[in-house]
Amino acid sequence: MFEMNWNVFKAKFNGKEQGVFENLSYLLFCDEFTQDKGVFRYKNQAGVETEPIEYDGKIIGFQAKFYETKISDNVKDIKDSIDKAINKNPNINKVLFYINQEFSESTTKGQKEPRYKINIEEYAASKGLEIEWRVPSHFERQLALEKNISFGKHFFALDKGTFDLVQDLIQHTESILTPIRSDIEYQGNTIKLDRSTILVSLQSALTESPVVIVSGKGGVGKTAVIKDFYAQVKETIPFIMFKAAELNISNINSLFNAYGDFTLADFTSEYQRIEEKYIVIDSAEKLSDIEDQSAFQEFLSALINNKWKVIFTTRYSYLDDLKFLLIELYRLPFASQNIEEIREEELAELSSKYFFNLPQNARLLELLQNPFYLAEYLSE
Repeated sequence: MFEMNWNVFKAKFNGKEQGVFENLSYLLFCDEFTQDKGVFRYKNQAGVETEPIEYDGKIIGFQAKFYETKISDNVKDIKDSIDKAINKNPNINKVLFYINQEFSESTTKGQKEPRYKINIEEYAASKGLEIEWRVPSHFERQLALEKNISFGKHFFALDKGTFDLVQDLIQHTESILTPIRSDIEYQGNTIKLDRSTILVSLQSALTESPVVIVSGKGGVGKTAVIKDFYAQVKETIPFIMFKAAELNISNINSLFNAYGDFTLADFTSEYQRIEEKYIVIDSAEKLSDIEDQSAFQEFLSALINNKWKVIFTTRYSYLDDLKFLLIELYRLPFASQNIEEIREEELAELSSKYFFNLPQNARLLELLQNPFYLAEYLSE
């Protein structure tokens, strides 16, 4: 049976308890209100932890409070949170407070509710707000459910669980994407290429096909497009990325063993209930270096069988080989999305807007239609 150990929680997340508790509360909130895609939030969101949701005719938000002192010592803090929730979200009519402690029973004979709890609830009611409490007894029940045990272990067990695997893979994805430039810095200005049309086309292709190939010349910005797409969906949709070179292995479980005692089955089972999810295999031209394709074939088959949407990025020179691989070896339908270079007219518009001179040499001008070479040119 799952055991919720707060001493383990404090030891594991020492110094970060409030932030981690907010994450735990967020997961419990999404689970209770079936928000499988997550809930939108702003950076440093005030009032409630995420944007409120509409559920059963009510506008509902939540607050997470990790207290080292008694709840009764923090009444003012809770009331201040109620005020902020209402000020920032005038339409809200219900807030769930997640607190890491149980309420103490009243010492007054014949009364269970402690006076400070009643006081908080009456304060909220006077402002037209209903509040509900979520305390450890609620957490225990939710985390004991089979679907939630993995993330329960992440917070309350010292051993790594599959939720930890997920967090590690998210970090791995961001480590690939962070150094990728999706814009160009020039004399204090940020030149952002308009990829909105490409992103809409990519999203459309993913709704129609389980596999999408994003192709283009080297330096054209294939992975930059993926970075922009990731920024759009990362808060609500699972998105994992691997370099194709990582798949040059004899046993697919080796890919996950790098993060602990995990297997491909652990990975797929963790996301089994989620309908929309993406996985990217970057620089797919490196797949040609794999002599034994069996591990990659097992991985790709598992992804498709578990309803992952798979995106390959590849240089245009490898596109036909990748298409052949998918058709002849894996019998998979796919859609293609080619990333074009900057149009000459667009390049002229950028030159005018950001006050940089374009070369007269036709060959050099053609090179600058590639975002990589444009960035290099402007950095000189």
